[in-house]
Amino acid sequence: MIRPEIHFVLEYLRKQNKKTIILSGDNRKSVENVAKKLSFAKNDFYGEVNHTQKKEILQTLKNADKNLVLMVGDGINDVLSLTEANYGISFNANSQLNLVASDIIFIKEDLSLILSLLKLSKLTYVFIWINIFWAFVYNIFMIPIASGVFYGYSEFMMSPTMSSLSMLCSSLLIILTSNLLRLFDIEFKGDCKNFEDISENNFGNYDENLENDDYKELIEEKTQKKSCCDSELNKLNVDLDNFNHRIQPAMINKNREINLLSKELLKETDTYNYKLMKE
Repeated sequence: MIRPEIHFVLEYLRKQNKKTIILSGDNRKSVENVAKKLSFAKNDFYGEVNHTQKKEILQTLKNADKNLVLMVGDGINDVLSLTEANYGISFNANSQLNLVASDIIFIKEDLSLILSLLKLSKLTYVFIWINIFWAFVYNIFMIPIASGVFYGYSEFMMSPTMSSLSMLCSSLLIILTSNLLRLFDIEFKGDCKNFEDISENNFGNYDENLENDDYKELIEEKTQKKSCCDSELNKLNVDLDNFNHRIQPAMINKNREINLLSKELLKETDTYNYKLMKE
């Protein structure tokens, strides 16, 4: 199932010159079909890759021009990849391993949150520089005053109490400036109306869209494999029944022999005890 918001998420990322890649452990034909629908280049999607291969691909991407890599995953197969990436994102980390490996966890399963995260990170970066600028300005002016540099010119001396209060005001100002982030709307307001023709109603389920010959072949292959597995399972059940029928009589005979031996042993024990008492 393809989520409808993925279309405008990919469109936005591509406009920002962000390279997007699909790494999946699913069948390559299935991954290729999805990649074609989402307009991925031929070398930008990988199917039938395990957790080790995913990690190696991410290492290659990181080493190429020292790129920053963001990995989005939600399965056990993605744990190594989430750790290897510069930033790992999980949706509803059901596994404790995903929870530990991820840098960011989204509770809501909405891919547009990735864009909100990017917007928030840019705003945070701007506010960091604003706070650094204010801190430098404060220290440049207040440290000479507090140390009495201007006392020889104007006989002005700041008391320790005033110095402490000014430092408190500086810290409060930085905190208030940082809290201005709350006033910004970081929610990405993408428009899904342009993608209604490929939304859930038309392309949300592959079972309702079997026009692709490759996907038909994939379904037939999966059906044949399922039939083979079912036949093998039935054969194993029959063999198990035959084994039970063969072993059951033998078990009954062995139980009878054990009961007879037990009776003889008890009889011999009673005879021996009787002889001891008689002597």
